[in-house]
Amino acid sequence: MTAPSPSAAPRTGREHRRVRSAAEQRLASAQRELHQLSRQVQRDLRSVRRQGETTATVARSNFAELVVQSITRLAANLRTDPSDRSDQ
Repeated sequence: MTAPSPSAAPRTGREHRRVRSAAEQRLASAQRELHQLSRQVQRDLRSVRRQGETTATVARSNFAELVVQSITRLAANLRTDPSDRSDQ
């Protein structure tokens, strides 16, 4: 008998729960990191505004804000995507 490939679906309920739990932990970790990055961006923006703005700094700040917003939306979509539910 050959071993299942790493990309194969879990074969037992226990394996499925373990894989899902690991994925949920990774998502929670990514969400915490995103929150920390978002707070850092906000602090940096306040600092930039206090010290005076240049065109390049404003552009970088705006880009950073867009990245944080995009990642936040992506994380929200992953949490609510019904195709990702195995309990249906």
